[in-house]
Amino acid sequence: MSRKPWYLVNQELFQSLEKEIQQTYPQLSFSVRNNTVFLSGNFLLKDGDKVVDSFLIEIEFPFNYPKRIPRVFEIGGRIPRIVDRHMYSTGEACLYLPLQLSDIFPEGSSFLDFLNDPVRSFFVGQSYFEVTGEWPFGEWPHGPEAIIEYYAPILGTTDKNVISRYFQVISKKEIKGHWLCPCGSEKLLRYCHYEIVNKLHDDFQYAIRKITPSRLSERGVK
Repeated sequence: MSRKPWYLVNQELFQSLEKEIQQTYPQLSFSVRNNTVFLSGNFLLKDGDKVVDSFLIEIEFPFNYPKRIPRVFEIGGRIPRIVDRHMYSTGEACLYLPLQLSDIFPEGSSFLDFLNDPVRSFFVGQSYFEVTGEWPFGEWPHGPEAIIEYYAPILGTTDKNVISRYFQVISKKEIKGHWLCPCGSEKLLRYCHYEIVNKLHDDFQYAIRKITPSRLSERGVK
């Protein structure tokens, strides 16, 4: 395992990112502090060529990027650091529900995909909320309620006990077909809901790989 930060290990990737950002987000610029890469500046929200809003942000790249996903901070003090605004006290933005990460940022996605989708959607939502008091894309609750709300339509049940049993299986390092299915049918998992459980298990493991454990804990997933 390399003890060097990613931008020294993969200088070609870093140079490619610098070039892409200069072309697509010229108001943002890279800097390196204490072996950590940051991308800072005004993040513009555009409607066509028209700038409709902007936020002062700073994006912190993990030491082992791109294995882990960067963290995004609003540093202008514009957004209250409260749960109801999907912000941590540090100024970090809660961009997504980790359980849906494989859908909104699938394997192979680029950093520009990250900026153009979850980052942009977050700040569009914040801008819209300031004007209307509503979230344009809806919002997820926090903690255990987020887990219940996310899995309920997928599993076809609102029974918290059943969803909890599913989650206990999904969050295991590996699943076994001879386990009893968490749906309560008394059938072996391999003869019941194995396919959906396996898919959700893969999605959960993807989030584990992409987000540091401490961040998952703060988001109420572990």
